[in-house]
Amino acid sequence: MKLSLLHATWGRQELCLKVKERWINLAVKPNEIEHIFAVDANDPDSMEAVKDTCHIVVAEPKGCFRAYNQAFAASSGDVIVPIEDDLFPQYGWDENIRYAMESCWDKPAVLAVGAGEDYL
Repeated sequence: MKLSLLHATWGRQELCLKVKERWINLAVKPNEIEHIFAVDANDPDSMEAVKDTCHIVVAEPKGCFRAYNQAFAASSGDVIVPIEDDLFPQYGWDENIRYAMESCWDKPAVLAVGAGEDYL
């Protein structure tokens, strides 16, 4: 089961790369993770920072939802995981998602993650 991380970012060119690295490094199966940055066209510093990564440029920026939608259109994963620069997973977050999705794999589903003791 391939997971697509859709990573909308704006104005956090150094942080966004660290966040991507953390998500990949804390995955049990990093080779089954696709990461896509969504960067607004009016953020040249972030575009420069992610130029050597998988990314899309949001030509008409109007908030993070447009960025997520365009990243979603470019993704190829079985499960879509929207992330931002201030979300930090626990080790094994990917296996937790896979485990939670097993019971509903044959139908559309939304997995909600809360705070407190519910960690990715």
